[in-house]
Amino acid sequence: MNDLVTDLPVAYLGPKGTFSHSALQRYFGDEQAGLPVATIQDVFTSVETGKCDYGVVPVENSSEGSVTATLDCLKESAVLICGEISLRIQHLLLTQPGTESGDIDKVYSHQQSLGQCRQWLDQHLPGVSRIPVSSNAEAAAMSSREKGTAAIASQAAAKNFKLTVLAENIADSAENTTRFLIISKKKQARLASNDQLLHEAGSFSTKTSLIITTQNEPGALLAVLEPLKRHEVNMSKLESRPSGQEVWSYTFYIDIDGHQLDNNVSLALEKLQQLNIQLKISGSYQSSGFIHTEEPRALLEPVLAGKKIVFIGLGLIGGSIARGLADKGLSSQLFAVGKDQAGMQLAKDHNVIADFSTKLESFCGDADLVVIAVPGLSVEKVMRDLAGLISKECVITDVASVKQTTINAAHSAFGEMPANLVPGHPIAGGEKSGFIAAQPDLFVDRKIILTPQDSTNTEATA
Repeated sequence: MNDLVTDLPVAYLGPKGTFSHSALQRYFGDEQAGLPVATIQDVFTSVETGKCDYGVVPVENSSEGSVTATLDCLKESAVLICGEISLRIQHLLLTQPGTESGDIDKVYSHQQSLGQCRQWLDQHLPGVSRIPVSSNAEAAAMSSREKGTAAIASQAAAKNFKLTVLAENIADSAENTTRFLIISKKKQARLASNDQLLHEAGSFSTKTSLIITTQNEPGALLAVLEPLKRHEVNMSKLESRPSGQEVWSYTFYIDIDGHQLDNNVSLALEKLQQLNIQLKISGSYQSSGFIHTEEPRALLEPVLAGKKIVFIGLGLIGGSIARGLADKGLSSQLFAVGKDQAGMQLAKDHNVIADFSTKLESFCGDADLVVIAVPGLSVEKVMRDLAGLISKECVITDVASVKQTTINAAHSAFGEMPANLVPGHPIAGGEKSGFIAAQPDLFVDRKIILTPQDSTNTEATA
């Protein structure tokens, strides 16, 4: 992700405040300039003509399925897929201030969003006209100008167009998620050297997208799938669209696991190219793996704003805390120290942390908060190394299950119980380990046990 650097703006379906705009911010960072355009076709055109190096387009939703405009453009365009990101989408019903539900006679939104909120609209706004527009932010703009209307859009759109949130979480599925593609004319046939090492180590997975048009003949699809089976290539998606070439001729959109240069994938593609089909390799790219929230700037608590937070250990527990904070807009303040360089690199690649190191002195000297997330038997060594590094104002906590071990380690390392040490133990976990298993919502609706001592600073506990 972070390797996709550009001085040009990134094209997205506008105006500002769409979910595509949120995807751009989550993938490239808040500082990246965006170019809002009117249609998905315009995103592709902006990239094709060199006006932008990259574009962001929605390709499928967990409830409503594929975005056909994107699929059709992928087939005809010379651009390639070089990345993806998945966003958990929260739909809001927005209106002009003072408007009540009984005043609404029209609801504007993108066609996909209207479908994602169909049951809620049937129940709460029966008989109200539903009008599809080019984007959710455009719907918010229209509602801001027209009394008696509402828009289904994001919190960012509400802020941009000064609308009131009449209802939250109106999607029919609580797991409503949209997958976005990052497109470019810059063909990325190979992973960067560092990425290749991580890929071979199994720290992240890659995906290859194919577009295949077959003849209208018996067994055409079976002939396509057979080389994938023979070379043990897993297919994660298969979708058909009319080819537009002849009646009952279809184009198949296929996602497979692996990079096109992986041995088994390469052999399967070689066999496919020998068939009587049209084959386009739309790109090999890092699979997003993680689901992000769409609001990168929403801070968890104002007290954490601007604070430097260092994680010592970035496995399941430390990684989940980091992912939860990153999804609330704090990734630029998060740093990690540990032995698992592949896992920490993965965290950095996914914009979870700003940087990482194998040495405590790299980040701990000016840390505001240190989270010790290593196994219990390793806590004392970490404490000893921290004793000569951190300031007295730095708050320390840990996630080890046995608190007396942490307290004993602190006395041994510091010569006393540090006033800013607040031992803690979150009551949450999972069967898998490592950062790859971390989840941003692991601690949602879960309890945490804190064990401050008599000498513990009350502000640190807070």
